Amino acid sequence: MASSSLAADLMGTFLRGQGKVAVTLSSLAITEHTEKHKAFADTILNLHPRMQLQQVIEDNDVEAEAYEKSRELFAKHPDLAGVYVTTEASIPVLKAAREAKMLGKITFITTDLFPALVSEIRSQAVAATIYQRPRTQGRMAFRVLHEFLADGECPSFQVTLAPHLVMRGNLDFFLQRQSAESAPPTRHTAANGCIGSS
Repeated sequence: MASSSLAADLMGTFLRGQGKVAVTLSSLAITEHTEKHKAFADTILNLHPRMQLQQVIEDNDVEAEAYEKSRELFAKHPDLAGVYVTTEASIPVLKAAREAKMLGKITFITTDLFPALVSEIRSQAVAATIYQRPRTQGRMAFRVLHEFLADGECPSFQVTLAPHLVMRGNLDFFLQRQSAESAPPTRHTAANGCIGSS
């Protein structure tokens, strides 16, 4: 919800509070995706009421479906101003926009950070991506699970993780950080018990 609210406010700022915008997601049957869509729609309505949110695109985590439905969206709405891709399926959406010659006309905000997306951010085809920090998510989940299994402790609160906003200006910082996190631990690090510390 924090990711989508951030994306909506950013989209409204980029578009000066006007224009048609669309959201792509996997499925509204998934609670997380429904919450993402609702948070985006609520933020647009509250902060940028002159913007028009189009019907959501569900791609069911199938790249070919994301591509085809995006092509249909661009053909139906040649005046579309922005697209928020809530999943990692941004590359087929960008491909459809490129083929429709709409890449420079639409503001794209995507999700996560992976090699194929880097050049799209550098070229400004993607204005920003909401980095959900999957490695940190995994660490947090492991810690909560360990505390539950080893000590019988269950968190009495919702475990949350603030997303990071990645744009062209800070892209290299996040790429360096990803590279450092994925490097194998040295013998010195392992001996000091510092694996996974942040």
